[in-house]
Amino acid sequence: MDTFQKLYGISRSRIKRHCIISPLNEAFLFSGLHIGNTHKGFFFRAVETRFATILSPRFSLFAGDCVLGLEGSPCEYIYLFGSCGGLPGMRIGDMVMVNKAYNFESFSDMLGKKTARRRIVPDARLSGEIKAFSKGAVKSFAGCATVNSFLLEERYAGIFKKTGISCVDMESSLVLNAAAYIEKKAAVLMYVSDIIGKKPLYNGLRPREQQRLEKSRRVLAGLLTSFIRMYEENPLT
Repeated sequence: MDTFQKLYGISRSRIKRHCIISPLNEAFLFSGLHIGNTHKGFFFRAVETRFATILSPRFSLFAGDCVLGLEGSPCEYIYLFGSCGGLPGMRIGDMVMVNKAYNFESFSDMLGKKTARRRIVPDARLSGEIKAFSKGAVKSFAGCATVNSFLLEERYAGIFKKTGISCVDMESSLVLNAAAYIEKKAAVLMYVSDIIGKKPLYNGLRPREQQRLEKSRRVLAGLLTSFIRMYEENPLT
């Protein structure tokens, strides 16, 4: 067994052209891709489907490694699918596509109030195709801050707003930077699960908000499922 199989639980050659990175292990949402076997590696879980490979890192901080390890595999397109926190003005259950991911990955830098950050953008053509395919269901926002502290994200809410950032997550810049490094095309699709400073995850949601959130997760996963299936039948060149 080589290193790749130890880490992912599956051989590199079995990776599909389309890879979905799902930090919350939400493979069950993609039943339309015809789910097959599940493999558990040391750091990542791999779910085989007819049309794509779904990969879930054990921890969010391994999302970049999860993508980086795909170098040399059949993977060509990477989709980050998961939840994000919205800045005030957004609603629970909003479906978003990231235009720019800002690197706020360093806990120590954020403690020191360092605000200058590099940004990375997803593949423009792939993201544009998905947005057009969604027919307006997916909103496109100016930027997403990738952080690793739920306490500091609340303290930075004002800075994020001034920077044009509309949502916050823990994986976007990791995934996009790693994808660019290994020369793979990547896009980021997320649903808003909490509102920074107003509706934190640890306070829970009202029944209506929970219903809206669950609906958005399934709609967004269904959209990505349909897009990948369409893409396989009519690939971009």
